[in-house]
Amino acid sequence: MKKQQWHRRTLWILLATLLVGCGDGGEAVVKRRNVLGSLAKAYMDFGVVNQRSPSSTSELIEHMRAQPSASEEELEAASGLEEGDIVMNWDGDLSKTAENGLYVLGFEAGVPGSGGYVVMADGMVQLMTRQDFSEARMVPEVESE
Repeated sequence: MKKQQWHRRTLWILLATLLVGCGDGGEAVVKRRNVLGSLAKAYMDFGVVNQRSPSSTSELIEHMRAQPSASEEELEAASGLEEGDIVMNWDGDLSKTAENGLYVLGFEAGVPGSGGYVVMADGMVQLMTRQDFSEARMVPEVESE
């Protein structure tokens, strides 16, 4: 009987450990996805306000930090961009809205080497392998007039 109790107890401890571990990983994934989503939203909002896409990291960060209702998550996204954890494609042409889901707007810095999360020009975040990313199309730049 004691041996059976020990097995049950061990099983419950193992299960609890796995669930806690999955929870942490799940939260980290949600956070990574939300950071990219926040940056895409800010990029698009910048375009609405300024009638053009942002052309640099500093320009987008300044815009994000100037928002009176900026959430902690949005400010964290700005910091990730500033620190080089996220790469954005500047001067993106977002005028062809029906096609924006075909183009990468931004990505985690490690994606080219090992895969990871990217945000498309329509704001959708998705996971790409290194191979997928190497074949993906970046958002085209606005044509100079």
